[in-house]
Amino acid sequence: MPALTVQALFLVSVLAGTGALIAAIAIARCHWRLDVAPYRETYAFSVLRHPASYVTPDWVRSVRTRALVGMCLMALAVGCLSYQLVVDLGAQ
Repeated sequence: MPALTVQALFLVSVLAGTGALIAAIAIARCHWRLDVAPYRETYAFSVLRHPASYVTPDWVRSVRTRALVGMCLMALAVGCLSYQLVVDLGAQ
């Protein structure tokens, strides 16, 4: 695979993954459960891992889907870096 393709895939996956994670957190903040402590007292990673504990039931699936897509895209970016590392070290 050409290096330019790997770089483009990395850039697109990082940007799209970041956007999906930010969207998940934004939706979680907009639809926060009233019986839970305020958002500023919790960790964002905890909200993304367990949205049912923090978000109203109608929006849990939306937050969970965006968080899963964002994490998968970030994993793809790490895979691109790993692939490029193996290719570069094999060329020496």
